Amino acid sequence: MFLDNPTGTQIAKQNIERINRYLVECDANHEGLFETSRKSDEVLHKAHAAVADFFNAARPEEIIFGNNMTTLALRISRSLARNLQSGDNILVTQLDHDANISPWMLIGEDKGCNLIWVDIDGEEGTLDLDDFARALERKPKIAAFGDASNV
Repeated sequence: MFLDNPTGTQIAKQNIERINRYLVECDANHEGLFETSRKSDEVLHKAHAAVADFFNAARPEEIIFGNNMTTLALRISRSLARNLQSGDNILVTQLDHDANISPWMLIGEDKGCNLIWVDIDGEEGTLDLDDFARALERKPKIAAFGDASNV
């Protein structure tokens, strides 16, 4: 197992074998009436159930799969931006990966929103919690930060 990289940069042999088996045996459009589609749906439903169990989700439908973090962050930022107005504040941190920051920078440009940047405590390599508290006083409509980082 590789824990020193973004998802997909390196991949375990078992994952490659499973992906290959899926592509050969049941890669198809979902919700179709033909056998390959049903097999593909079954694989997807089992994957949702396994991940839901792993994360203790209430239901498998709470689990969303996507291409990668960058694509998912961009999509969710576009969805949430529908509720933003010019002048609204969006909180981002200096600790986050570009995949989380760039979508909000684009939203700021597109919608006329202000980005509030939270600094890093350089000695600890963590968020500066005092700066974070000050940023929250500015009442951001969205606080966009991850629960893990590259630091």
